[in-house]
Amino acid sequence: MPDGSLAPVDPSSLHLPTALAPPVAPIQAQDGTIRIGSASIGRPDWVDPGLTSGINDSYAQTEAMLAQGFDSLGFAPTRSDRMAANALAGALVGNVVAGTVISPLTSTGALVGAAAGFISGIPFLPAGLVVVPVIGAAIGAAVFAIPAAVVGSAIGAGVGALVGALEPAVPSLPADRTPLEL
Repeated sequence: MPDGSLAPVDPSSLHLPTALAPPVAPIQAQDGTIRIGSASIGRPDWVDPGLTSGINDSYAQTEAMLAQGFDSLGFAPTRSDRMAANALAGALVGNVVAGTVISPLTSTGALVGAAAGFISGIPFLPAGLVVVPVIGAAIGAAVFAIPAAVVGSAIGAGVGALVGALEPAVPSLPADRTPLEL
């Protein structure tokens, strides 16, 4: 989508996948940025450039595979690219929102798990009173945090893909014109 064009959705061309579409090339993030789908931020100084490269490569590969899957369903490649990018950004937002909403229960679960671990650790004195409460707290927090992350990411990805599918079509620009810069 270098020119910003976005093909309209043609419902008559959509179908169940019969064969996997050709591979989609991953979109490289600009230097100095972290890109997750349609969301990108400048790389903070405290984040290692090698780590940034790994994050960008992983998410670019995931986005390319999602776009290939949408291509296989009959969406136009530009539309598939947009849907895949929005799905990844939506999953990120959904995960953050779910974590924020569930955090009181996660904290409570950690406290209950730590208390249960403390009681369970008594037979293993003295190390049991240090190690087992930590394990109990981690399990108690995970009971709430993991399902919330999964559900939040799934809902966010679905909403993001839907937004990408419902965005209005943008025609291609003639060869002698460029998009306006804001």
